This record gives sequence, C-alpha cells and structure tokens, in this order.
Amino acid sequence: MKELEKRGAKYKVHDPYIKDTEEGYQVEPDIDMALRDCDALVLMTKHDAYRTVTPIKLQKLLRTKIVIDGRNLFDLAKFTAAGFICRGIGKGKNVVNNE
Repeated sequence: MKELEKRGAKYKVHDPYIKDTEEGYQVEPDIDMALRDCDALVLMTKHDAYRTVTPIKLQKLLRTKIVIDGRNLFDLAKFTAAGFICRGIGKGKNVVNNE
C-alpha cells in the first residue's frame, strides 16, 4: 500500500476480520463499497468471504475489468470469459490455458 501511495494510486482496503490497521489504513467494512468504482480488484487474502466475488458482481461494481488474484482463489478462466484482464499466482499471462 505504501508503494501505491508513493506512485499516487488510490485504493480501498477490505477485510472481513480487520476493522483498523496498526499502520492507520482505513478498512472499508462493506465489500461492495470497497469495490465500487475501482479500476481493479487485488486479492491479497484467501478468506471464504471472497468466494462470493463473481464476474457478474464485479461487472456491476468495478470501473475497469481487472482482477489480480494473489492467492489463487478465483477461477480466472470464468473472469477471462467475462472480459476481465486477469493475473494470478502461478497462472502466467494466459490464465485460460495456463501458458
């Protein structure tokens, strides 16, 4: 998050188990509010609550269709089929064919 701030990026933080961070980052308690009007979803934790995130849900909330799955939680082929640009751990550039 510090690197994002350094580069002038704006972000929102959501975690169903954390209300405040020691670093002083504000945590948005509502996942839909955290995603609304964002350019990308970056998944950094593998909480079960995030299994409810689907391409249909993100199409309604995100401004730009970008998903970065840092925990290998999502079936990125489904997101790619819905027109999302996807990257993830161990997925390579082409997430549909794992190339």
